[in-house]
Amino acid sequence: MLVKCILCSNISSLLDLYKFNVKSDVKYFGNLKIFLCKECSLGFCYPMPKRSKINYFYKNIYRSFGRPHEISETYSEEIFNTKNLNYIQYLSTFINFKKINNILDFGSGTGDIAYLLKKKFNHLNIYSFEKDKYLVKILKDRSYKIIKSLKNVKYKFDLIIGCHVLEHLDSINIINLFKEISHKDTFLFFETPNNIFNNKFYSRPYDSPHLLFFSKKSFKVIGKKFKLKLIDINFASYSIDENFLQMSLVKKKFGNWKEKKFYLNSIFKKVIKKLFPKKIKHFLNQIFLKDDRFIENFILGNEDSWCLRVLYKINKL
Repeated sequence: MLVKCILCSNISSLLDLYKFNVKSDVKYFGNLKIFLCKECSLGFCYPMPKRSKINYFYKNIYRSFGRPHEISETYSEEIFNTKNLNYIQYLSTFINFKKINNILDFGSGTGDIAYLLKKKFNHLNIYSFEKDKYLVKILKDRSYKIIKSLKNVKYKFDLIIGCHVLEHLDSINIINLFKEISHKDTFLFFETPNNIFNNKFYSRPYDSPHLLFFSKKSFKVIGKKFKLKLIDINFASYSIDENFLQMSLVKKKFGNWKEKKFYLNSIFKKVIKKLFPKKIKHFLNQIFLKDDRFIENFILGNEDSWCLRVLYKINKL
């Protein structure tokens, strides 16, 4: 079976069948296959899930109780870690933040990166485009201004951040929208999983909920197609092998999650929150949930690293 590439329109061939982390997510994603374009080295799912189902998934399901991305009660205490501070160091190497005013954190999650940038450069205005209902209060507490639609934005951003977001989209054309809310000196910073499409790729434990699979080559093609100036492209994080090991543990723990199964546990957890002091909860989290090895081994520059990061600049005349 041959499919046209969603980035460069060249014919792409079947790479592998899609692998789920949480089995019940097939309800939202359907039965997918992964195709790889040999011309631009972009991997993508086919057929793409219905956008209405994906939007519902990220708003209501993705961070539900008992799932892999549930928000930890200690999220605010864990912000000053090696991983997050590395982002600030990286961006500050290339960007003079004295000349930056407005930052858009697209698909911000809890918004660690722009929040830390604002702590260092307090003149910054930070905005978030994030539809997850579990995150709205957190972002507002962190002084984010919430944007509900990028099409209604009347001002320009100096920096747009998309950290582990692009791989969740069904198209790369979001960059055209980013360009509309940018000026000639706007920076675009993206980080995604680093996909090396060789035999190692087939040993990955799961794909979900990712729909796009990027490589260094595909980011170079993206820069040319959308007329972006490539400032830097590099690697970060622990190794792919270490990440696959961690992914295997995650799949074993969360693979059988079901929406109704954890309802009573959710109520129980809310009761525990009120009974236990915050310091005790943080201490227990450090013992049972946090693996410092993966944070402390967060590195930069190894081509076998799990993450791929790229910094562009808008190339407007």
